[in-house]
Amino acid sequence: MKAVVVGGSRPVGPLDEEAIGGSDLVVAVDAGAEALWGLGVVPHLFVGDMDSVSAATAAEFARQGVETLILPPAKDETDTEAALCVARKRGADDISVFGVLGGPRLDHLLAAVFLLESPRLAGACVRLLSDGNEIRLSSGKEELVGRPGDLISLLPLDATVQDVRTDGLEYALRGETLRRTEGRGVSNVLVGDRATVEHGVGRLLIAHYRETRPVDLPAACQFSLYPLEQGDIRPPIEEAIQGAAAVGVAATVGRLSTFLEGEQEQVFGALAAAFTRARRSGPTVMVAIVASGAPSAETVASIQAGIPKGGMPKAVIPKDGQRDIHTEGDV
Repeated sequence: MKAVVVGGSRPVGPLDEEAIGGSDLVVAVDAGAEALWGLGVVPHLFVGDMDSVSAATAAEFARQGVETLILPPAKDETDTEAALCVARKRGADDISVFGVLGGPRLDHLLAAVFLLESPRLAGACVRLLSDGNEIRLSSGKEELVGRPGDLISLLPLDATVQDVRTDGLEYALRGETLRRTEGRGVSNVLVGDRATVEHGVGRLLIAHYRETRPVDLPAACQFSLYPLEQGDIRPPIEEAIQGAAAVGVAATVGRLSTFLEGEQEQVFGALAAAFTRARRSGPTVMVAIVASGAPSAETVASIQAGIPKGGMPKAVIPKDGQRDIHTEGDV
């Protein structure tokens, strides 16, 4: 049974709908309710002493009928510990925990890591997750899945962990002993997509760091020009087209708007150039929408299609800056 437990530390990431998807049980822990509510996710269970959640969110969960376990402020366990134990009692054996590795309370962070050793969680795979980080307790033999270059650290919880063996890591261990007072197991490197770690006597934490890599998306912009107090609106539009073309972006000009696509710096540069050139003809208003990631060619075509007779010219400017203007009817 898969469960997701969300605490209130920041950052909460990589929490998103995909991470929650397929979970049989979603548990909000106090301020973790805010993160879930921000995603539009209503948890199955809300646990905490309610000292860090807004009254509005708590009231909304109550209105939605969310099961709520209110804990006393004075207690012998943290809210996170109580939530994990409830999830385990309800049958969860695969638990992803978000929002416990951030700040500002380092004592809560350490307490969450030590919870991985709790006998009350025995038999479950519990992973603590934050942006790029995953920490779990080894069962004695673990398979690691990631990308080449990911960092793997092996951290003994006991004084020693014996007979540590690795396969698929850059710095291989062949039956060595790792000691808690030494950093030998820190910052190993995943060579391929998978690796294995095995060991003998001793408790071992595995910390897997996946570097956050920005998605390289093209930028897109759709803008409209509204020349003011000008008898002929075509000159400023033509000037804007030429300005965008000079920067080297791809542009599609329709009846009411112009679509630009390219690298972010190019798109912003083209937008500025278009406005600068258009205003040479007189007062001009420009309205623009900029997006990360460009729509498909089919989407652009559907947006720009349907130019009526006598409408504005439909032009496509390739990245080499050469215009090819196609008109329909008299302009």
